[in-house]
Amino acid sequence: MFNWEVNIEKVSNGYIIGEHHEDDEGNPYIEKTIVEKKEEVYDKSERVEELKAFQNMIWELAEYFGVTLHTKHEKINLEMKITGTKEEEDD
Repeated sequence: MFNWEVNIEKVSNGYIIGEHHEDDEGNPYIEKTIVEKKEEVYDKSERVEELKAFQNMIWELAEYFGVTLHTKHEKINLEMKITGTKEEEDD
């Protein structure tokens, strides 16, 4: 039986997600995804970079577990947005 499992490691420039899989013969292996902090065009603060990397990590986890966070066809959705940024102030 396959267990859905991930390991998350916080590193200085973001996160490393280790997704546990099995090959066709049932041998386990780990596929790693790197979610890096990136300098944002609209706000270069360390806080925004950290929050954006965390947000991207959550999107990666949702994809791995097959969870759709937001769809226009549903009334109930999970929205993740970063508030108080310079981009938001410009709107």
